[in-house]
Amino acid sequence: MHKRKISIALSCLAVAVVFLMTWSAVRSQRPQAPDAGPGNPQRGILQAARKPKAPVAEFPALSPAEAALMVDVNKSMKARRDLAWKIVKRLWEPVHVQGGQIPTWMTWYEQEDIEELYKEMLSKQSKPSTRAEEVANASALLRQHSVKDLQV
Repeated sequence: MHKRKISIALSCLAVAVVFLMTWSAVRSQRPQAPDAGPGNPQRGILQAARKPKAPVAEFPALSPAEAALMVDVNKSMKARRDLAWKIVKRLWEPVHVQGGQIPTWMTWYEQEDIEELYKEMLSKQSKPSTRAEEVANASALLRQHSVKDLQV
């Protein structure tokens, strides 16, 4: 009688394990619905038919705490990881645009943008000028292109 109870218990346990494994596998294969809720507000903006223009954001200067970590970055793996995670956190800080928020890194120039800006800058200069004039020309060009079209 005791062996029968043990075999019934083991059978029930085996059925439960198979059920949980199957349920977990099926659940993980289910397509995820796009979430535009508070946990991921940029998805709704980026999946919209008409995407907004975003102001081009610069990467902010290091805070004093981050600058202090820079001293130890070559000596300590912990300092290197801490600084890297702080930088990642800053990359994902939200920037407010029309219709919601997007991560900071999405507001930066991409390679194609830089190529176009460089070509435009070269076409405006007739010959090499002083360093100060080059910096002024580059700054003026960047001010003209201070928004990034997320549609492209």
